[in-house]
Amino acid sequence: MRERPHFTEWDSKESRKEFPEEYTSSSAKEAAAEEAEEDFEKAYDSESEEDFEEDYEAETEEYTDEELWKYPEEYAEECSEETVRHRASLRPLFLFALTLLLILGSGGGLLIHLKIQKDQASLQRKAAIEEQVRMQEEARLVREARQKAEEEERLRQEAERAENISEVPAILYEGESMDGTYSGSVTGAGGSYYIKEEDLTASQDGGEKCAVLLFAGDILFDAGYAAGQNIQQRGGIENSFDTETLRTMREADIFMVNNEFCYTVNGSPQAEKTYTLHADPSRAAWLKDMGADIVTLANNHVFDYGETGLQETLETLRNEGIPYVGAGENIEEASRTVYVQAGGIRIALIGTTMVEQLDPPDTRGASEQLSGVFRCWDPTLLYQRIREAEEQADFTVVYIHWGVERETVPEWRQEKWASEIEEAGADLIIGAHPHVIQPIDYIADTPVVYSLGNFMFNSNDTESCMVRCTVNCSDGSILKLEYLPLRVNNTYVSSPDGEERQQLLGRFQEMSSGIFLNEDGIIRKAY
Repeated sequence: MRERPHFTEWDSKESRKEFPEEYTSSSAKEAAAEEAEEDFEKAYDSESEEDFEEDYEAETEEYTDEELWKYPEEYAEECSEETVRHRASLRPLFLFALTLLLILGSGGGLLIHLKIQKDQASLQRKAAIEEQVRMQEEARLVREARQKAEEEERLRQEAERAENISEVPAILYEGESMDGTYSGSVTGAGGSYYIKEEDLTASQDGGEKCAVLLFAGDILFDAGYAAGQNIQQRGGIENSFDTETLRTMREADIFMVNNEFCYTVNGSPQAEKTYTLHADPSRAAWLKDMGADIVTLANNHVFDYGETGLQETLETLRNEGIPYVGAGENIEEASRTVYVQAGGIRIALIGTTMVEQLDPPDTRGASEQLSGVFRCWDPTLLYQRIREAEEQADFTVVYIHWGVERETVPEWRQEKWASEIEEAGADLIIGAHPHVIQPIDYIADTPVVYSLGNFMFNSNDTESCMVRCTVNCSDGSILKLEYLPLRVNNTYVSSPDGEERQQLLGRFQEMSSGIFLNEDGIIRKAY
């Protein structure tokens, strides 16, 4: 094998270190290059190209550090060829790795995108839940604030009413002490009971000390009928009347209504009756919410659930502290008169019924041994109670259940009995049962309200009324009698004003020929 071609001594490390400038001169480089080229050509000519390449490759496989400096061009050329070959061998692997990276990169990006979407959805759900919780909390706070305000208003109104009428009127029966308010002779026949004098403070009207009596018609709290359902759904009495009507009811010294149903959860309805009416005893509290001070039970529905239903009704009203007239555990209690002391005068209230003109009636009349209503088909006992009240009271009211249902004109029996009741000594006669309004008339100086109509009884959209009587406390005379027109829409009761009020007053004047009715609703006897 031929020896490696060599350059001049300028190419040794020692020469480069000793003569750096001369080594780097262009002449030295050119000379070394020419000498190397000549040696290469001679060697190439003397051997075949193939042998030369084999020998050259074998000889240039490895270079020492000294040879690297001696043969830079050969080393660079050999490295370039090796690099090309190496890169060519790596190209498939590189392309495979690149493809794999692209695939993985694309899949990873998709996974990242999906994770971002999932995280965003989770955050949105969390935000929605937090917003819902926030809104529910706000609604709860608003609801509690409203309930607190309503409770405060209720307490305020109760405190206001307590200045005039005690929350639970004191009831005294025959033979009991009146704490000095009355003498023992006041009780009289029939076993009357009383509301103490200090329980009622009389009102003022034009400087006159007076008692304001207010009367309304039929009420029904049965959950199976519209009135009871709507009161419950509206949240109670407060939302079943407008502000003006509630104010009128609650400001009256005595407010009386016809409680035309029984309070019971244990009684059974009478099988032979088409309509049987009852309510849960807890609903008796609605009477106080209305401002009612006394109720009449003398009607044809208080016995709908038999003796059990009536007994529960009496017990419920006693527990609520609501005085009642017109029914009892026997005839003595059923015919009992309630006396109210107000501003130095005594007011008597009596309840009775003359409907169900058959014997025996569906609604049992009380007797000495049996509970029931104060029935006056035979009016003898009624007239006796009125005469007793006339002797013991300064003003006597008879609230009577009579007439024909749905008839706007009084029947002859109503007119006959009205005359006899006035003759017995009644100062005011209030009627109910027809479920529609009937006229107001006078017998002598006694006003007769033949029918107040439904007050809060069914879902019919209709007109109704209340009658307000202001009694002079100096002599027991009527200072003022007023007709208060009402509008009832699906058991919601309101006091109309303006043109609608005048229209209702005008219609009532047309049906009541025995009175004059002015634009304020004040009633005067016509002749």
